[in-house]
Amino acid sequence: SRRGLAPCAWLHEYRIMQLLKPAKLVFDVLESSDRSAFAAVIAVAALLAALDVAGIGAIFGFFSIALESGQPSATSSFAIDLAGRLGIEDPKGVLVLMGGAALTLFLVRNLVAIANVWVGERFVLMQNHRLATRLLESYLKKPYSYFLMENSSRLSKNLLVEVQRVTFGVLWAFMKLVSQSIVALAIVAFLLIQQPDVTIAILLAFTTVYGALYLAIQRVEQRIGRDRVGADEARYKITSEALRGIKEVKAFGLEGYFLSHFTDASKRFTRAELTHKVISQAPQYLLEMIAIGGLLGTAIYLIQRGHAPGGVVATISLYVFAAYRLLPSVKQIFATFAEMQFFQASIEAVHEDLATHETSPPAVLRTVDPSRLPFQREIRLENIGFTYPGSNSKVLRDVSFTVRRNTMTAIVGP
Repeated sequence: SRRGLAPCAWLHEYRIMQLLKPAKLVFDVLESSDRSAFAAVIAVAALLAALDVAGIGAIFGFFSIALESGQPSATSSFAIDLAGRLGIEDPKGVLVLMGGAALTLFLVRNLVAIANVWVGERFVLMQNHRLATRLLESYLKKPYSYFLMENSSRLSKNLLVEVQRVTFGVLWAFMKLVSQSIVALAIVAFLLIQQPDVTIAILLAFTTVYGALYLAIQRVEQRIGRDRVGADEARYKITSEALRGIKEVKAFGLEGYFLSHFTDASKRFTRAELTHKVISQAPQYLLEMIAIGGLLGTAIYLIQRGHAPGGVVATISLYVFAAYRLLPSVKQIFATFAEMQFFQASIEAVHEDLATHETSPPAVLRTVDPSRLPFQREIRLENIGFTYPGSNSKVLRDVSFTVRRNTMTAIVGP
């Protein structure tokens, strides 16, 4: 139970929960069929990871055999054994087999990568459509009194802007996080089998640097994400009020007032976006320094331990090709962590509106059918009153009027 957790375990659990909170909120608003579609996207990513590992292994085996590095690796031994079963004993034939296998895997891998892009993009775009539709439906089913207490610009922004940020900033980011993590773990596992000592050293360096960076920027991303949402809401509100009330703006000379407030909100929005982009992209340069330094350090380490130059070149080729596949995944993983924290305020806004709709009494979308009105001539209302929700004073008191059949009457006022 949680009561039995040590303080460090409590802290670790809390950090994980905070880390994945945006993803959890997204999955709360997804329907069961959408979650099944997400599982299919991850399955394609797992296939891509398997092809990546197989391609790296084939290339490593090819270079190991070509350079005659002495002690054969597990991959090259498997290739030689397979060639023998196929009746290929000539070393050149084994090389042709390995080269052909590497080329085939490379081509198949890229075709699967194209399919992965299509599946992922389609899933995210469909979720954008479905979430926007569900959110609009939830607004339309709310009673009229709800709109009296809400600013229409906030609802429009949630529907047209925040939903898109949820799907592309959180859902897409989480999907890339899971898929790229699968690729990274598969490649790291393969490297651990081939060169455990070197791989562990490089892995420790990567995790230390990236872990420290993430802990440093997590709260910053959440704070600027909230600032961005507030500034964007202010931009929409000011723009809506200025353009809808343009007659009053011109009559009372309020152009400077609205322009000043919009400029302030726009600057806050720009600062938040700029800070987020720098934070999410800057670590890749540290990553490249660690990668290049790691490769040179690996070569020096292996030569000092007495490895043959051919074996060193083969090992370096393994890490070069692994880095070619691994570095984009690691960059994407860090960027998606930053994205999810930055857009957490967006998913909280959408999640709150959908959750309010789902927990409120069921309502239906109604249409007017004059032929079914239950009267023949008129409806008469006598001595009615009305009070806004949350208010103690009546805005209508002892009002009487008549609504004739096939006519409409509206009460306009504060």
